[in-house]
Amino acid sequence: MQQIAYLSTATHLMKPDQLSELLNQCRVSNIENKISGILLHHGGNFLQVLEGPSDNVSALYKKITQDPRHTYCLEVVNRKIDERMFGDWSMGFKKLSDEQSADLPGFNSFLQQPLDEDTVSSHRDQIFDLLIQFKTIHLAG
Repeated sequence: MQQIAYLSTATHLMKPDQLSELLNQCRVSNIENKISGILLHHGGNFLQVLEGPSDNVSALYKKITQDPRHTYCLEVVNRKIDERMFGDWSMGFKKLSDEQSADLPGFNSFLQQPLDEDTVSSHRDQIFDLLIQFKTIHLAG
């Protein structure tokens, strides 16, 4: 199995109904392709983890990087895994409010500003820790 985590910036802010429609499409496709993961959204930036069969995850990530709704995608993690971190979700989703993001341990301003390679490079461990903290605090149980 493979796990890819990436950050991206939307080309325009998405309305709640647009996010909901996108999620519904993703969930159906992810179930069919045995992909699980999580998607965090804040201020036009996305942090997503995809995990599942290597060929399926690679194909989906390639499709995402070519999606015109993103200005670009910055890969944070790309690794082989023995077990899923987000196996219970075809695509867990949370739109973070300013209050929620401020209360999240390890959160910093990288989800509130335009993303670049330097930001990602200097925060890789912190970004992944954010996902683990989010899963533990907001989605567990």
